[in-house]
Amino acid sequence: MKKADIVYFIAFICFGIILLLFYENKDNFRKKDIVKHKKLVMQKTNFHQKEGKIDINKIDEEDLLIRGIKKQVAQGIIEYKTELGVITDIKDLEVIKGVGPATVNKIKKYFYVENVQDYPIKKININSMDAKTLEWLKFTKKEIKAIENWKKEHGSVFCNIDLLKILGEERYEIFSQIIIY
Repeated sequence: MKKADIVYFIAFICFGIILLLFYENKDNFRKKDIVKHKKLVMQKTNFHQKEGKIDINKIDEEDLLIRGIKKQVAQGIIEYKTELGVITDIKDLEVIKGVGPATVNKIKKYFYVENVQDYPIKKININSMDAKTLEWLKFTKKEIKAIENWKKEHGSVFCNIDLLKILGEERYEIFSQIIIY
């Protein structure tokens, strides 16, 4: 072999080593960037943060997914929030399929409930509610059955007097502010 061939061969090997080191470091930079991005997302700017937590009534599905909440549970929480207008207590989320005490504890690490009186009361039409929504509103199984029987018998719950007859005075007082007909 000639000297020039040996020099080219050594230069080629050195160039290969440099490329190898460059791409190896590039992957490390990517991994660091991903970790850095995830931390930034976890700390995303939100004027409603308190001690690193976010008001659960001001979140979207992405906020839940980023914090490790399963997609089905995240969708259930968003549906619950959409139907009822506001989450008054994180423990109330246990009525959602797939949410138990362990999930509630995980949610409590990242979210809190701010003053719910600041939110407008969402009026819910009792005649268009299904059993699941009634359960979310904390109607008892007996009350849900009574409401469904009333609807079968009379077609609809027409007014406050009907709801008072179905629930009784004490329970009627709890729900009268959020139910429309």
